[in-house]
Amino acid sequence: EGLGTICVRSLTAGEVQQINVAAKGDDMRLSMLAIRYGMVAPKLGDGDLSTLESAKPGVIAVLAKRIMDLSGMGADFEKKVGIGS
Repeated sequence: EGLGTICVRSLTAGEVQQINVAAKGDDMRLSMLAIRYGMVAPKLGDGDLSTLESAKPGVIAVLAKRIMDLSGMGADFEKKVGIGS
């Protein structure tokens, strides 16, 4: 049962670089940071990352994958986090 609608956007090259550095090789953190930067509505702030940490991993993976797909990085992202075909 859904609770609403979200809006996401693609990441800029600079944002991709920032999240890769900040994630320090942690794929789940990379996913959460992609969501933090790519989710337009509702807007997430730095403090909302702790809320994302309590979300189901599947939800995080789906949202992050969509943002990475929009950013032209879908296949690379799938390999990195081990999802997809």
